[in-house]
Amino acid sequence: AEDPRTDNPEEPLMALHHLKPTEVENLTQFEEGKPRHKALVKTDQFEAICLSLVAGEDIPEHHVPGFATVHCLHGAVEMIFADRTVTMTSGDWLYLDQKQRHAVRAVEDATVLLTIMLAKEAPRSVS
Repeated sequence: AEDPRTDNPEEPLMALHHLKPTEVENLTQFEEGKPRHKALVKTDQFEAICLSLVAGEDIPEHHVPGFATVHCLHGAVEMIFADRTVTMTSGDWLYLDQKQRHAVRAVEDATVLLTIMLAKEAPRSVS
């Protein structure tokens, strides 16, 4: 079935319609047993993405360009860092430093809200 949230069914999933200010989006309506991600908002200052992961699903080690927060809305995930692994369950919130490398593993079906704060370039001085 075609995804009704995109104007172009050929666009990649993360290029879907972004929310406009005051627009409401339900972050709990995903089809059970299927991975699903929602790109919620992207501005020059921040990005918000809702990730729905199936138990056993892994997101390989990576980093994001800015500071980030991860809020586990449902289920359980492991946040895997070089020096330790942290298990997050429903309601848990985690802060990541800029470019902090990590991987994610869904311990059970889970939904997480990722928010990335994007640094703007410093203004250039005019001489």
